[in-house]
Amino acid sequence: MAEQDYRVTLDGIDWRASFPFLKLFSVFGMAVQPGRLLLSLMLVLLLYLGGVAMDFVWGEQVYQNEVGAYVKYDAENFDQWLEIRQERDTESSPAQKQKIFSTLVDEQVGAFERLVVSATALDFGIRDLAQGRGTDSGGVIGALASMTVRTPGWLYAAHPGFMVLYLLYAFALTTLFGAAICRVAAMDACKHEHISAFAGLRFALDNWVQVMIAPLIPLGIVVLIRLALALSGWAFFNLPGLDVVGAVLFGLMLLGGFISAMLLIGFAFGVNLLTPGIAVEGTDAFDAVSRAYNYVVGRLWRYLFYTAVVIVYGAVTYLLIGLV
Repeated sequence: MAEQDYRVTLDGIDWRASFPFLKLFSVFGMAVQPGRLLLSLMLVLLLYLGGVAMDFVWGEQVYQNEVGAYVKYDAENFDQWLEIRQERDTESSPAQKQKIFSTLVDEQVGAFERLVVSATALDFGIRDLAQGRGTDSGGVIGALASMTVRTPGWLYAAHPGFMVLYLLYAFALTTLFGAAICRVAAMDACKHEHISAFAGLRFALDNWVQVMIAPLIPLGIVVLIRLALALSGWAFFNLPGLDVVGAVLFGLMLLGGFISAMLLIGFAFGVNLLTPGIAVEGTDAFDAVSRAYNYVVGRLWRYLFYTAVVIVYGAVTYLLIGLV
């Protein structure tokens, strides 16, 4: 009996349902809508103008190669490096210095360019991370570490007043416009409804307090745990007779430290999900935190895979836009 030739056609397969990550490739088309671009442009301009205004007030405060010295030395040696530069900076021979915000922008732009190049080359720096290099890793991980750890760390160590003031300003603006952008995008992606940028801003204003509170909830819990541990440690080590109680409760202290560490790790991974959670569901801050942590814990590998795909896709589209 002759064998029959069976052919399988793929026309009826819903590829996006079979491979949900393919939906990520539609974000570029969603991002270039005029309303979303307008909101993004307003945010960037306000952040830049605020930084320029603060530069005008603070003046030139950054010594040459100051950020490089922070990366090279530990905290004590960096403080000594700053003291030496300040001693040499006299009226007779003033040191050549730069403005704080302009230096911050240069560092962040440089790190972003390294991120784009590494992402397009599929160099995530996982080997360096596995070898224990941590924030000194190369590739995508190294660029992200420079943007989120090293450069903010330098700003906090050398110019804490500038950092606190600009951070509060940027936090207020980013939560407001971020919620508006997320709301407009969520209505488009989930309900296929196109709402205006002003409607998104109205939603953001109505839920601004919840959006600002959301990232502060896990950080506040960590601060309370650390404060309780610090006060308990001081009491157990300094008050007579309480050292025995401290020995008995030592396990609980270790548990408190473990919980605070897990909260910080979850916050680092899930902070970008808080504002979208409120924008999509219209929920409150506590529910957004719960959803973000549950997703990171329950679907960690999917979250990491989606993040990697978005980074590579964003880098490629950024380069294409630059060519155009």
